Amino acid sequence: LHIQYSNLNDLTVKANTDKSRDFRNPNLPTEAPPRERPVGLGSVIPTIPGMNPHMMQQLLQQQQQALAFPGSLGMAGSFAGTDKCVLLVSNLHPETDCDMLYSLFSNYGTVLRIKILHNKRDRALVQMADHLQATSAMMYLKGVSVLGNAVDINYSKFPYIASGPDPTGLDQNTKDYAPPGMQRLLRP
Repeated sequence: LHIQYSNLNDLTVKANTDKSRDFRNPNLPTEAPPRERPVGLGSVIPTIPGMNPHMMQQLLQQQQQALAFPGSLGMAGSFAGTDKCVLLVSNLHPETDCDMLYSLFSNYGTVLRIKILHNKRDRALVQMADHLQATSAMMYLKGVSVLGNAVDINYSKFPYIASGPDPTGLDQNTKDYAPPGMQRLLRP
């Protein structure tokens, strides 16, 4: 049980129910008034920590539009539908590794795989679990300084990151975070 002080100055109880009760006013109705359903996906709007409500509403509208009219969206870097979950991260410091990128991107969703490109060490591909997570990571991390370099993030043209054969297990440029137990921020 975690108890903390409220930031509200006043508490208004609209009905005496099993969830809220005003003991000083027993004349309140016993049924709660019907709640308005929020605009979005069903009755639940997912929240992403740190994202303001306006940005979340914008993301939901884009996702609904993409579901209704696949290929209709055109954000910076443009993408077709909601299947884009691989991000191209550019302008990386040469010492950046997969675990550093995982620590950064896992705050915005489930990271499945990261690949630092062999021929261009200043670029990496990051595969998120879904489009909404990829979009929120891109919105919040674009321009963030990583080891002194401001990274640029766009959608990749690849639908997923292929895992190449590495019999030695020594390839530090590609790392798979999808196996169970690898997602440190998921609660069982």
